[in-house]
Amino acid sequence: MASLTISVPAALHERVESRVEAGTYADAGDCIRDLIRRDLTATGDDEALAACLAEGEVSGVSERQAPDILAALRQELRGTAA
Repeated sequence: MASLTISVPAALHERVESRVEAGTYADAGDCIRDLIRRDLTATGDDEALAACLAEGEVSGVSERQAPDILAALRQELRGTAA
């Protein structure tokens, strides 16, 4: 495993230490690894959302009205719930 040394403000250091003392993490490195994993997940979610938005913009404006879309969704949910 690679090693990384970082400097953080005292308030962040205290926060990490309190999480370790509470038993949330085994050590500071465990806490930092979890934060990095969460950041990677969030970044992936952001990219997926951006792709969906781009796809929606390219598809143009729907001729369907909101009540029709909602009714179709309700019908679909009833079909999958059965």
